Amino acid sequence: MNHASLSILPTVISVLALLISFTGLYYSQVRHAKLRLIAGEYLNVNHFTEGNVGVSLPVCIINEGTRPGTIRRVGLLIKKGESGEGNLLEPLYFQRIDERGNFLHESVPAPLTVAASQSSVKQILFRSDFDHPGDFQFVNPGMYNFLLLGWTEDSFEPTVKYPFQIELSEHAANDLKQRLATKDSGTWRIPQYIWKKWGAHHLTELEVKALHEVK
Repeated sequence: MNHASLSILPTVISVLALLISFTGLYYSQVRHAKLRLIAGEYLNVNHFTEGNVGVSLPVCIINEGTRPGTIRRVGLLIKKGESGEGNLLEPLYFQRIDERGNFLHESVPAPLTVAASQSSVKQILFRSDFDHPGDFQFVNPGMYNFLLLGWTEDSFEPTVKYPFQIELSEHAANDLKQRLATKDSGTWRIPQYIWKKWGAHHLTELEVKALHEVK
């Protein structure tokens, strides 16, 4: 190594150290909030006495950033099968569950702030269009595509999204149809499709063995 290379070596080392320092500062102090939404395993579907659809869903908000972040509004988009159209449900209430498992209204929706590297869980009751309840009713069996949406600012495009699916069985669809006809607002509990196989049921010997295997 010649003398010229040796003379710039301390400068190179100083620049690298400075870059490392700025990178550490960015990730520890400067980086903005990084929010994610995750829908809970189960949702509860019903029809209000007016005929519009209600969906009660646990929502987990995760902030992976190093600054607090606020979800100003949430929404729930529902599409049937491969249809290009859909229905947007708005948040009606934040809820809590009492000791008997009943849903109680806790408050009207409000912005949710999550501290850095923390998470928050809210049970949210969504409702379809109140003025036009006949536009969307949850009475047809099949696969439904859900998209949980969150906004951090005033814009048409949501900031965060979480897609999931549910499969409405014939039995559940018929029950919801009957409840709608009699104005019974009772709910039907439905798992996300990806978790459907993990519902309580008898397991064969091979299935039990598979659960014990560690990958």
